[in-house]
Amino acid sequence: MNFFKYQSLGNDFILLDWMLENQNFVDQKLSDSNWSNFVRSSCDRHFGIGADGILILVNGAIPKALIYNSDGSNGEVCFNGIRCVASHLFTQHKFPKEFDVLMGKKKIHCKIDSLKDNVAQVITNVGKAISIEEKTIKIDEEIFNGYSVNVGNPHFIVFKTVSLDWLQKNGSKIETDPNFPNKTNVEFVWPQNVAENFYNMIVFERGCGITLACSSGAAAFVSLLHYKKDIEIENVVKIKMPGGFISSWLTADFDVFQSSSAAMVFKGIVS
Repeated sequence: MNFFKYQSLGNDFILLDWMLENQNFVDQKLSDSNWSNFVRSSCDRHFGIGADGILILVNGAIPKALIYNSDGSNGEVCFNGIRCVASHLFTQHKFPKEFDVLMGKKKIHCKIDSLKDNVAQVITNVGKAISIEEKTIKIDEEIFNGYSVNVGNPHFIVFKTVSLDWLQKNGSKIETDPNFPNKTNVEFVWPQNVAENFYNMIVFERGCGITLACSSGAAAFVSLLHYKKDIEIENVVKIKMPGGFISSWLTADFDVFQSSSAAMVFKGIVS
């Protein structure tokens, strides 16, 4: 099976291009009892290709992207992944600079802003936040006051400075807390420069663990800032994650736009 390895902000993916396959092929592959094992073994960084997840690209009137986390679970949406898909469609399938891609329940508009040295700068409209609510949880006697935000997948955002080591040890406790029946992505955020709308973020992704970046987390965060009246419409928020920077902003109809890069790393064949 041919594959492509992509990354966006260090969030890396194995991309399976099934654009030329029929739906029966896709259904058979995904319903196979060994599919989850295939995802886990392929994403293993010691004994497999290594990735945070697998992207599958399927043809249709609007191309569809599926995302599976490294633990084999369905990831619903992934906004780093959608930039990788956009880059692939533009470079490998000669799509125009602007097009739509279906992922989860979202139709995401993609625009290739530039392409240089195999790195695509991609602007995406990832849509509106579905829900935002305050939530307090207790982990090992410590209280965390945060916000539960759904942007097509769930996030729990806490305004607090913590280290990656701390999040590595404690992230799964929050991810699997009973307050989140479908588990949750976890983001800790603190300001770098509030006057310039510049923030730091670290992430514990549902089904993956610590990752270098999470753009759906960035989308959830910018929606939350507007909900809290900390930013205005069209204010660009710059978010620094371990894997790099992403710019996010809201339009007048509350859609979240994002701009960042994606690139193919290598391609190969897996048996």
